Amino acid sequence: MDRFPVVSTWTWFHKPTRAYYRLQRDDEHGPPQEGRDRAFEELTTAMDTALSDEWVGYRMVEAALHHPPPEPEIQNAETRWTRTAVMVAQLKKAGVEGADEVRDVLPGWLTPMGMAVHGIVERIALQNGPCRVVIQRIKKKWGTLRISIRAEPGDLARDISTIARWAEACTVGRCAVSGQPGEVVGPGWMLTLSPEMERLRNIEP
Repeated sequence: MDRFPVVSTWTWFHKPTRAYYRLQRDDEHGPPQEGRDRAFEELTTAMDTALSDEWVGYRMVEAALHHPPPEPEIQNAETRWTRTAVMVAQLKKAGVEGADEVRDVLPGWLTPMGMAVHGIVERIALQNGPCRVVIQRIKKKWGTLRISIRAEPGDLARDISTIARWAEACTVGRCAVSGQPGEVVGPGWMLTLSPEMERLRNIEP
């Protein structure tokens, strides 16, 4: 899934002292993905094995390396409904369960979501033998998109997860209304908004 590169970080924290080791992976450079996945799996497994129970490790996707363009300037409820309806139809045709969850994607994130849907459909078409893909939930959390999705078998699950993580990473710093650069703002629901959308929100909260 080299079309969906992200920068990921593995961090191991030493709980008593808060010291840490950090390993960063750039999905765009290095060996082909299969070899890259195997090398990093071996490295992270070795770290987990070598460190004592006082260490805790986790992975975080930090950013997408290639960001989609902002959303079209003219958007309304009808165009948003049409765009999500097209995505839902594509997913259902590919046999994806839970496709209607896509209807909850905010308008400023429809372009990366649409690219992810296209990638998921293409990847399913390449799968030999029976498979299953289920979108369990799509929501926003801490100002960014969250996609809960599972797939079978394992090779498909890995690639589908890569696409979903890329779409999530694309919404970091992306206005949930316009797709322009923005920042997470409050009060109330935490949303990523451009300065213009934040001003409008303050006028009509």
